[in-house]
Amino acid sequence: MKLIQLFTQGLLPVFALSCCLTACNRDELPGGDAEKNDELKPLDINVSTGWNTKAILQGTVMPDNSQLGLTILKADGTQYDGGYTNVCYTGSGTPQTWTANPPILLSSTVGTVYAYYPYNVAHRDIAEIPVNVTQGWDVLYSEPAANINNANSTAAIKLKHALSVIRFTLTRGSYAGPGNITAIKVKGEGMASSANLNAKNGTFTAYSGKGADISFGDTPTLPASGSQVVVNQLVIPTGSTGAMEVTATIDGLTYKATTGTSLQSSAQNVYNLVLTFNDQAMSMSSVSIIPRGEEEVDISDPVIVP
Repeated sequence: MKLIQLFTQGLLPVFALSCCLTACNRDELPGGDAEKNDELKPLDINVSTGWNTKAILQGTVMPDNSQLGLTILKADGTQYDGGYTNVCYTGSGTPQTWTANPPILLSSTVGTVYAYYPYNVAHRDIAEIPVNVTQGWDVLYSEPAANINNANSTAAIKLKHALSVIRFTLTRGSYAGPGNITAIKVKGEGMASSANLNAKNGTFTAYSGKGADISFGDTPTLPASGSQVVVNQLVIPTGSTGAMEVTATIDGLTYKATTGTSLQSSAQNVYNLVLTFNDQAMSMSSVSIIPRGEEEVDISDPVIVP
């Protein structure tokens, strides 16, 4: 009788464990799919540009220690789990890797990643990034990287230009003076000096300085006859049309010229024009309009805002 009792008592715990394991579903066990789906995973990004731009970007990678501001939103546009807005990612090394401290952590929730350059800690809204061309740095935004979560944790960040460039090739015609240029200004309804960038789609709102003078940062000396010098200025395209007016001050004298060339709506271009200085006048002729990314644009190094 005692033998039967001992056998029965020893069997009961084994039977209970067996029932528990049978009743549990696979997803509820350690290592099951439910636990895997709830695991937070750091966001990885691959950044590309697809163009070759002197002094800003070389080849299809950003310079070392470039900083991007990243935001992830749910598919419906609301805040993602954890509320990741304007997270700074820094690129370094070869091949280039991008890291953040702390990084964006992905859940099973599907989201869309947006990025802009250069990073600024003050920018809290990806749809309203203040841009001012007088600050002297280029501005980039990315195509949206959709369907990102912990099961698809690498976002392809393809950067695009937000600004246009006015490029003047300066030549000496019959002008006989020393050629000390102290100011070059351009204006037109098709350009503005400041606005808010929506980095979700590359559009601008809240324009300021539309149709007002925008001063070039570079004022070189007019070269000798037969030579030329190139100056560039970033501008915000407004989508409006109208003539472009240029004012240049050389050896204390002010010259003006007007062209019918308009900045194209919803396009980021390089506008190539030639300014020729003669004794009594400055003439301006349009050469070409080239989409940014199809040629190298040598402008001053971009300033990264801390």
